[in-house]
Amino acid sequence: LLLKVYGKVQEIKAKGTGVLDAFINGLQQLLKKTISILEYKEHSLGEGAEVSAAAYIKIQVDDYEPLYGVGINSDISLAAMKAVISGYNRVLETKSGVIKSGGDLFLSPEDDPILKPTVTEFSRELWEG
Repeated sequence: LLLKVYGKVQEIKAKGTGVLDAFINGLQQLLKKTISILEYKEHSLGEGAEVSAAAYIKIQVDDYEPLYGVGINSDISLAAMKAVISGYNRVLETKSGVIKSGGDLFLSPEDDPILKPTVTEFSRELWEG
């Protein structure tokens, strides 16, 4: 999995019980932070096969105050990962007292944080580690 961190493309390789667990494990290794998902909710944003999904994640980074992140994508796994990135950025923005628009302070989701060409390749690689 390729991800932009502080503007630099980094590779994450990790295993987990599922895609989101593997993503969290990889982030923890890369960022040297303890990341915990305290709550997770998801729902569709309409009806039909081409509808987007929203994921809401309450995240705790190290011992900082937990905050929520939100991610939207047509693939629920990508929506969940975007929610993790959103929550991570919010936690560290709050900790530092620096608020920037666009969510580009720490992990950079503005061009889609996942740089792989297709969700299938991305999900398979992350799942199999």
